[in-house]
Amino acid sequence: MRIDHHVEVLSRLLDLTDQQKAAVTDVLDGTLPKREAVLIALRDDEISLEDALGDLMTLKDESIAAIRDILIEKQINRLEALKPLRMRFARW
Repeated sequence: MRIDHHVEVLSRLLDLTDQQKAAVTDVLDGTLPKREAVLIALRDDEISLEDALGDLMTLKDESIAAIRDILIEKQINRLEALKPLRMRFARW
């Protein structure tokens, strides 16, 4: 999923302000080099699939924590309500 689409979905679900959208975009953009490095290491057999998945889950958790810091309480509650869907689809 492209970052701009991801931000738009979050914006609709959480009713983000323009400032929050920009901040969420920055958070997600910041994860790209790390995610790419994990995938390259996996491709080059430098890490196992299990380690790569663990690293990617850590990045996801860090991203969600950073996004939570951007949100107000009402939005955090809504984000938490979406947790079962995040677990089901495991895309963000």
